Formats: sequence, structure tokens, C-alpha cells
Amino acid sequence: MERPDRPGYAAAARDALAGRLLDSTLGFMDPCTVCLGDRLGLYGALDGAGSAAAGELAGATGTDEHHAREMARAAGGGRVHPRR
Repeated sequence: MERPDRPGYAAAARDALAGRLLDSTLGFMDPCTVCLGDRLGLYGALDGAGSAAAGELAGATGTDEHHAREMARAAGGGRVHPRR
């Protein structure tokens, strides 16, 4: 990053702060996703099945297939995979 008395410093500082805030927000969302998946019973259903398609997971937990698919994407795209 440039020195404060040089042009472009404010933009670089702003971008660095925005990056840190985004990383913090995404880091906060991982545990929320795990908690929601646990409360919906998605991880318990996967524990018994080993693996399942979104439709199978939705049927086993009584959730909508779209939501089961999105939760699977969030868990797969994140860095957190809870184990019991």
C-alpha cells in the first residue's frame, strides 16, 4: 500500500478494508450454515445415507428440494464439513 501522502492511498486502504470485511462476513456465515443444516436434520440424514441427491435429502428431512440443494452447495463450497 502507498503512503498516506500519495495519490491512491485512500482507494487502496478502502479496498483492503472491504476485503477484510468480506472475509469476516463469509467466515461468520460458515457456522450459521452448519447450524441451519444441523437443525434441519440434513447432516443426520447424510450420516445415515452416506451420500444422497438433493431430492433424496429433501425427502428424508421434509425440506424443499431447492433448499436442500442450496444447503449442500453452501456446505460443499465452504470450508466446513461437520462430523459427528
